[in-house]
Amino acid sequence: MPDERTFGEKQRILLDVVNRMKQHTAPSLTQICGNFDDTTGELIGTGTFLSLPDGLYVLTAQHVASELYTEKPDGTRKYASGLSHSVGNNRRIMRIAGQWITWGTPQDIAVTQVDPIDVEGSGLSPLLVDQFALNTRSLDDDLYFIHGWPGKQSYFTTFYERGVLSKSRPYGGWLESSCWSGFDESIHFAISYPPDQLIDENGSPTDFVDPGGMSGAVVWKTNKVGVGDEWTPDMARVVGLAHRFDQDARSIVVTRIEYVKGLLLHILRSNYAYFRWLERGKPLWDDLDDWIAAEKVIHNLCGSKFRT
Repeated sequence: MPDERTFGEKQRILLDVVNRMKQHTAPSLTQICGNFDDTTGELIGTGTFLSLPDGLYVLTAQHVASELYTEKPDGTRKYASGLSHSVGNNRRIMRIAGQWITWGTPQDIAVTQVDPIDVEGSGLSPLLVDQFALNTRSLDDDLYFIHGWPGKQSYFTTFYERGVLSKSRPYGGWLESSCWSGFDESIHFAISYPPDQLIDENGSPTDFVDPGGMSGAVVWKTNKVGVGDEWTPDMARVVGLAHRFDQDARSIVVTRIEYVKGLLLHILRSNYAYFRWLERGKPLWDDLDDWIAAEKVIHNLCGSKFRT
């Protein structure tokens, strides 16, 4: 249900939270870029570094990852040198070499594994699975937070050394409705993004910034309401993945965290089953045995120690 607080009440809560959430979430953010060639490109979306039992991953929206296959009018690839991710704002860009595992519309989720060496010494801090909400069955009246990289506030400098110089967009919103034809309350929820009521972190009115480029950012339920001065950013939990700006409803559409966790669990089990199959000597026509074993061992995202 849409929030019924006055704008002034919402603003007071928002200003108490957004700056601290910005600092809390920045170390896990990455920019997803499309590379025209070895030296130039552009920002196409936001990603989050995620630590799973078998390695380091980048999480974003499926329609962002699918930009890899975008073609120009002449039939050639728009991003001839593929996609890349940053290791911090205005820092080096690293090519994404791994396969994208995706879940298309209406879920719109994509994940790829990256080499931990790529982020060594960067100060980045991947998101941990215990920062995910258990579920979204009872989303209540609270402040929701999203932090991403609007494309119109970004400038691609060079593929090597320094990469994308961008002004990130930390934003706090409230539950809202959506007019998008693909909206399904069992899969999605929406948070407000009113173009005429936006303010910056200092409470000053600010111009509308198209959220394009923020697709793929995770959405946090801050759990601020009702806590008061005892609130800290550690109380916030990830409740979904943003992937669409609904201009008619003035809201951002979010896929619920249950679907994100479902895809991640599938990836963990698939990896476990694959390595088990290798250890068994790659037997033909017996892959079901490995999948059943994976389901027995990997009960949740915390999983167990993986074979390497």
